[in-house]
Amino acid sequence: PGLGGVNKTDVHTLLDQFGSVRDVVCSSVEEMSLCPGLGEKKVRRLWEAFRKPFSSLASKKRKRDRVMEAMKRQKEQEEEAE
Repeated sequence: PGLGGVNKTDVHTLLDQFGSVRDVVCSSVEEMSLCPGLGEKKVRRLWEAFRKPFSSLASKKRKRDRVMEAMKRQKEQEEEAE
């Protein structure tokens, strides 16, 4: 899951308010809520996303799925060529 609904203006607002990405990530819901234009839902989504552990497993699964799909397409093309 990405950070849907977060636009360029939101990013600039957060960086202007906190000064760095690190400070944005370490901020509290209350601190982020003080940023103009950021609603409660968006702030909550951001805060939760910043606290989720990074999952390289999901990345590996997506890569495996892409490789498997490419292999399937190649096999289908070879069968059509016969």
